[in-house]
Amino acid sequence: MIATLILIIIAVVAGVAVYGLVTGLVAQTTTQQSPGSIVIDGASVKISGSGNVQAVVRNIGIRDETVTAVYVLDATDQSLLGAATSGISGSSIPQGRSNLVKATVSLPGVSSGDWVIVKIVTSDGASATYKVQTSS
Repeated sequence: MIATLILIIIAVVAGVAVYGLVTGLVAQTTTQQSPGSIVIDGASVKISGSGNVQAVVRNIGIRDETVTAVYVLDATDQSLLGAATSGISGSSIPQGRSNLVKATVSLPGVSSGDWVIVKIVTSDGASATYKVQTSS
């Protein structure tokens, strides 16, 4: 009877150890494959000549990020008003840091005071949005 009890205790301890090992490996694999994460802390869109978009983008992911596109969407129906995929300054954002991202986006038909959504997209597909009222 004592031998049976000892075998049950050994089996339970071994099961807990294997569970901990497998859980740790799965969590590590998932973390390594997850895309980056960004947050927009603030943004502005100025309508003077070409639309000047500025956004403070914070990298909360696990690796450095590169901004590849800046979109301006209509706040009402989410339709695309303009985009920039080149000439983006401040596009490199190290892990755990913030950067001021600037882009020139052509925004025909957008007036000062209109509500728009600024959408920032990175090279690995991470994105963030921020609703803002345009100014002149």
